[in-house]
Amino acid sequence: MSACTSACKNLARPLRRWNKCMTEKTPKLDKDPEIELRPLTSDNLAECVEFIRSNKEHFSDFSSVSPEGYRDILLNARIMSVWGIYSNKTLVGIINLKPVPSEPATKEVGYLVGESWRGRGVAPIAVKKLIQSATNYRSFISITNSRDSASKKVLEKSGFILERYTNEGNTLFRYNRRLN
Repeated sequence: MSACTSACKNLARPLRRWNKCMTEKTPKLDKDPEIELRPLTSDNLAECVEFIRSNKEHFSDFSSVSPEGYRDILLNARIMSVWGIYSNKTLVGIINLKPVPSEPATKEVGYLVGESWRGRGVAPIAVKKLIQSATNYRSFISITNSRDSASKKVLEKSGFILERYTNEGNTLFRYNRRLN
C-alpha cells in the first residue's frame, strides 16, 4: 500500500465519523408525523413576529417582508391565508396561500423555514399537507428566484413542475402543480 493510499484512508475515517455525527444532530424529518400546520392568527401573532425577527437575516435572501409586514398580513388575513409549521409544538416555519389575480382558480404557495430547521425535510411535508388540505383549489403555483436551489428541490419533491420566466430583469422560476 502506498503512503498516499494510507494517508487517504486515515483522513476518510474521521470524515465518516464527522458525517455520522452531523447526521445524528440534524435528523431528516421526511417521515415525521409531528409536523403540523396551524392557522396563524392574532392570538399567536407575537410568536410569529418573534420567529421572523430571530430569522430576519436568513430570510432576507428569500423574502422582502419585514416582521412588521407579517404582523400586518396576519391582522388582515383577507389577502392571504397563513399557517405556522410546527414540530413538537415549536414554530419552525410559516407557509401561506395567496390568490393569483390573473388566475382565479389558482393559489400561490409561499413558505419560510427557520434557518436551524432547513435541510431537515420540513418544507416538503408542509407543502404537501397544505395542498392536501386546500380542497377547494385544483391549481397551485410557487415562484422562486434563480439562486434558491433549496426551494426548487422542495417544490420538485412536492410534485410541482418547473416553468421558467423573467420578471423585470430577474430570472425567476415559476412552478405549477395541478391536481386531478
